[in-house]
Amino acid sequence: MPKNILYVEGVNDLFFIAGICDSFGIPCDKRPKDVEIFINNSGSDTQAIEAFKTAIKPGGSNIIGLVVDADENFDARRASLNDILTKKQYTQTDKENIFECKSDIDMPKVGVWIMPNNSSKGRVEDFFREIVCVNKELLDDAQKIVYEIENKEYEQKFIPNHRQKAIIHTWLAWHNEPGGSMGLAVRKKMIDEKDELCLKFVNWLKNLYEL
Repeated sequence: MPKNILYVEGVNDLFFIAGICDSFGIPCDKRPKDVEIFINNSGSDTQAIEAFKTAIKPGGSNIIGLVVDADENFDARRASLNDILTKKQYTQTDKENIFECKSDIDMPKVGVWIMPNNSSKGRVEDFFREIVCVNKELLDDAQKIVYEIENKEYEQKFIPNHRQKAIIHTWLAWHNEPGGSMGLAVRKKMIDEKDELCLKFVNWLKNLYEL
């Protein structure tokens, strides 16, 4: 098992976070090898949380992180993760959302980031929208179109909980070279790397993985 691992929900999260890591010089990889952070695409929020929970044991990884969406209920997500950590006898350190086991020094250091901002409902797309710094008028237009579509009767239409996801991917589709990802947008410098939320997330990664 990699010495340092970060569990994420899916491939979009993986490439987005890998893009941020690259932008800030944080060594990471999408394959398990000897890097500072191995980012693991778990496939869903449930699978990411279960993998995170299972990995917290002696003799495994040194540092384990989890990035998961709050979805529609931040308090419920926070409570469920706190329950996992409490049962494993973890307490928060002086660093926000970073925990250490108080009963066994051989247990890994762990950290949790609940998208978008550790305090409100939402998803990684809400985080991305907050830090976007180019073509914001186009983003507003994408939102208008998505709202119009939402009020029409179509089969297989996105559910309300995925509205922000629909807005972001509509915006991405309207750029030159349509169909790009959030990760590609990061690599194209379409985010504000000095944004407070962006820097807070980067600092969390650096503090967790001791970089």
